[in-house]
Amino acid sequence: MKKLCNALLILSFAISSFAQSSTFIDTRNEKVYKTVKIGGQTWMAENLAFNADSNCWAYYNDQNFVAKYGYLYNWETAKTVCPAGWHLPSEEEFETLIKDCGGNSYDACKALSQDGSSGFSARFGGWYCDYNKFYDIGKNAYFWSSTPDGDGYAYILYISSDSKAHTLRHNNRSFGYSVRCIIDN
Repeated sequence: MKKLCNALLILSFAISSFAQSSTFIDTRNEKVYKTVKIGGQTWMAENLAFNADSNCWAYYNDQNFVAKYGYLYNWETAKTVCPAGWHLPSEEEFETLIKDCGGNSYDACKALSQDGSSGFSARFGGWYCDYNKFYDIGKNAYFWSSTPDGDGYAYILYISSDSKAHTLRHNNRSFGYSVRCIIDN
């Protein structure tokens, strides 16, 4: 029994030191965001819900989706929407996040998912394309990085709701994806 108690105490300490949560208030719209520290990085633990002037979409153009999923932004807008003191993560910062969450696809995907152990709590907000079409809400999460990849493309972090895939891949900069900001160092 004593060994079990010690093991639970060690596990509890490891989990609490892995993901430390807090909050942040975006003074532009007074929205309160959950934040989480994973490894040496502090992330918003919710999708950004700041309504930019353009190139920003609520899923199905329905504001009722914003509270849960945030907005979808094209890449140019995504690079400018994080509040002061925060920024759009680079491909390298996403790689560090994945490494801190287990490194391989399955472990990182589970840890980053909505009910995962990391506290990142990925919301599967889907995506938008140029033709006023929306896809994958509740199924997949796509997050912009600040890292371009050739003309017209940039890297994204993709997380599958079935916990089978997370990837960094390039996608069309005109598409609408979610944003998770990371705190400036």
